Amino acid sequence: MPTTRWSLPHWLRVYPLQLPLFQVRRHLFLMLVWGVLWAIALGKIGVGLGVPAVFYDPRSGAYPTFWTTSAWGLAYGLFVIAYQLTTFLLDGHHAPFILREPHPLLQYALNNALLPLAFWLVYLHTYTRLHAADPNFASQLLGHLIGFWGTAIGLLWSISRWQRDIVGFLRIGVLTSRDFLARLPGEGGSTGPVWWYLTLEGRFRPTFRGPWLKRSAQARILADLHRKALALELLLLALIAVGGALQTLWEVYLPAGAAFLILCAIVYMAGGAISFWLRYQGGLAIVGLSLIGGLLLGTAWLEGGSPAYGLSYEGPRRRPSPPQPQADSLGLITCLEAWQKRQEGPAPLVWIQVSGGGWRSAFWTLSTLQLLDSLSGGLLWKRTFAISGASGGLIGAALWRELSVFFPQRRWNPDEPYRLTQDALNPILSTGLAGLLSPTLYYQDPLNGESYAKGRGWAFERALVRHTGAFAGRRLGDYAELEKTGQCPLLFLTPTLLPVGRPLLLSSQPVSFLTRSGLFVELRALVPDADRLYFTTALRMNASFPFVLPSVRLPTEPPTEVIDAGAVDNHGELVALALLWQLREALRHKATRIILLEIRDLPPDASPEPPAPSSSLQAFLRRLSGLYTSFAGARGLFTSLTYEVLRASYPLPVEKHVLAFHPKKGLIPPLSLTLRPSDQQALQEALRDSAYIERLRSLTQRIR
Repeated sequence: MPTTRWSLPHWLRVYPLQLPLFQVRRHLFLMLVWGVLWAIALGKIGVGLGVPAVFYDPRSGAYPTFWTTSAWGLAYGLFVIAYQLTTFLLDGHHAPFILREPHPLLQYALNNALLPLAFWLVYLHTYTRLHAADPNFASQLLGHLIGFWGTAIGLLWSISRWQRDIVGFLRIGVLTSRDFLARLPGEGGSTGPVWWYLTLEGRFRPTFRGPWLKRSAQARILADLHRKALALELLLLALIAVGGALQTLWEVYLPAGAAFLILCAIVYMAGGAISFWLRYQGGLAIVGLSLIGGLLLGTAWLEGGSPAYGLSYEGPRRRPSPPQPQADSLGLITCLEAWQKRQEGPAPLVWIQVSGGGWRSAFWTLSTLQLLDSLSGGLLWKRTFAISGASGGLIGAALWRELSVFFPQRRWNPDEPYRLTQDALNPILSTGLAGLLSPTLYYQDPLNGESYAKGRGWAFERALVRHTGAFAGRRLGDYAELEKTGQCPLLFLTPTLLPVGRPLLLSSQPVSFLTRSGLFVELRALVPDADRLYFTTALRMNASFPFVLPSVRLPTEPPTEVIDAGAVDNHGELVALALLWQLREALRHKATRIILLEIRDLPPDASPEPPAPSSSLQAFLRRLSGLYTSFAGARGLFTSLTYEVLRASYPLPVEKHVLAFHPKKGLIPPLSLTLRPSDQQALQEALRDSAYIERLRSLTQRIR
């Protein structure tokens, strides 16, 4: 029997300290859920993709709001309740001193609060550091506190006071106290290394003092709580299913971190139930089920089921028209002649190439084009013949073109980059997580009457239209006449076609003559209604970065998929070099020189060195990303060599100017579809740098 004298070893025998150690030993799989949350909170996984940023940034606009932070707090409260209920049902019989208390669940939750409170304090500290300067920080904090503590305390108290008759409709044969009797130890018994536990009065009480409840009474308590846990599990499933459907209908999205926490709560309770009912084989069963569930989840998340909105998937497959290289070449000459008419005499031809890089590249590209166009008095717009590139950079360049044509009053508005790069990652991830359990909703195209499944791709496109106030309802073919008459530059999208791994040419102008080399595949050669493709879908196809946006399934036989353009050509160089070579004779008499303007989110020779991996997971991801980077670097060497050959043999002078974002050390915005205000500020400071402004001024002289 222990003494009441308090020394360091005795302190280690208190129940609040022993519980986390006990859970790690007995329920490693369930504790891995906590491990994932801690890894995200401490920035150990997903940093480059902005996952921790989304976790700490539950917003739907420029800043988090009272409602978004309260939603995150509510979700974390639900997860904590799921954790408390699950572990109590699994291990409550090891703590007869808790079961004899008037409110055993409240008593257990108080002793089991160390891990949830530690995580909450770390989250709150980091959140305060990131958002203390926000103008509405007080309301954010209030919403978070109300959401978390209101949910946690309210549910704990309600479950503790919940009478058996309320959940009578859930009485299933396996949920009887008789089943619990077989799983409980004898009455009384040793309490092991635990000598003291914390009471609701805030005092420590010895565990070795009786009286003990009979096994039948313990079984009734746990059986009753198990019914309530089942009811809570059904409530969580209904919440995520209904929420997923409503957010797709109304486009009001649950923060991605909140959706992830609710799913973690569901996983926790389901895993706990399996572990309880299969106590002796539970570990093996959970591992097997987790592997199957992970496989199904990965299949559902990565499956190329996202449709290309506007293309026809129903009915028999129609064969596209045969290519007409000669006619397509003459059509492009017409575009070139229209460009020439816009010039005041002989002039240099500008081809803009932009890099991928998520919203970081989109912000930098749009801001640079606006600034350079403004400094040149609109001359950049007049001189530009075509635009190509990948991912976020091309979205920024496409918006610059859209504003210049349809919204000239917004053409040089410095707020446009901020509007474009509002958070799109929360809607994407929230839709994907909720979509695992919610019913699939459909969109009907008014042009062809077909229905398309909504999902992460739909959420991204709707966010793009909502944030920019542009692109709404426009299709790829809507720009054909504007390009042919010289009212706007040509724009080429080159997403990667799988499984062949070649660039897929998307353009308002037919360019079948570029496919004769075997390097490109044209969309018009695969589907007959390519011009009906929504332009936002074309932009998404060009930016379908794996794990963030789904690949796009084309209506071909056999099925083909499309992913991010950066997998093959991250700067749109291949199509630029190929087309300039095809037009070399026509350009000989129509331009004075060729200017390739390359806008990059990072300089080519100063890519930041990632920190040394601190875990085996980071080391694995480093090798994986290094392999991808090596392939990308090899392709870059090929295009660099091609550029040198073209420059040496071209009938006109060819210049290449690189405008890259040079980040300050430690201030690199993530490669993601979300930017914090501090990230936008870092990009804006680089734009205002005096050396960069002078570089742009000198460039305006080259395009005159």
